Amino acid sequence: MAQKQDLNLFIDNSIIPEKVFTSEPLFGTITHTQGTSPSWLVNLLIENSLYGTCVINHEKDQHRQIRADTVVISFLHDYDYYEKDLKRNGIELNDNKQFHFIDLFTDLFQEISTPESIGKLFDQIATQIQGYQNTKKIILIEGIEFLLSATSISTIQLLNQINKLNKLAKGIFVITSADKELIEASQGNQNLPEFKTLDFIVRLIHRSNIVMGLRPLETGRAKDITGTLTISKGTIPFESLVVSEKEYLYFINRETTKLFFR
Repeated sequence: MAQKQDLNLFIDNSIIPEKVFTSEPLFGTITHTQGTSPSWLVNLLIENSLYGTCVINHEKDQHRQIRADTVVISFLHDYDYYEKDLKRNGIELNDNKQFHFIDLFTDLFQEISTPESIGKLFDQIATQIQGYQNTKKIILIEGIEFLLSATSISTIQLLNQINKLNKLAKGIFVITSADKELIEASQGNQNLPEFKTLDFIVRLIHRSNIVMGLRPLETGRAKDITGTLTISKGTIPFESLVVSEKEYLYFINRETTKLFFR
């Protein structure tokens, strides 16, 4: 087995660099497919946003100090899911006033029915986020592409809602499924969910500074490899930060996640 590697996204070996909070706002897109759950990566981003640490890295004497308010907006999971998952990384959410969870999974369809109602919902979310006093804020949104299939909202309208939140944060990560079944648009009907989802992902990438993709092995899952994580520059360049473009192999077991260079 190859040597275990640390997770870093930039050439300065950082995950979320300090410059993001001062002069280099970050827009990141994470795509994943069936069989490659992004939860482990999302959890590490949450940890790094909150504390500047990363539980799977080799750094000695990682001392956790509050770094930024971290807002997770989920269309896929509830608070209990994250509480249980992050506890495995040594993070107790009940004791953390800098972690904010916005549940859009449990009662979603009581809140939305039209693009207008979605706009009102995001206005409420924006007001809530503005109320968090720390000027350092990182937002993670997962599963928002679900709205393209479940409602009549257009790609542009949905991106406008994301931009509404992006203005309130130093960095934002949009985590979205890119399953083949969701993005194969054999016909150019702009109202088809497949067309809208593909259009959404393409437009997201064109707005991103950094793009991460989780994929299974082309040959199928190996005994000691779960999938690949590809890190690449987005279309929008940073002014001074440089993305460390690379591809990892990753392996998830009950205890931890291990990364290896491909």
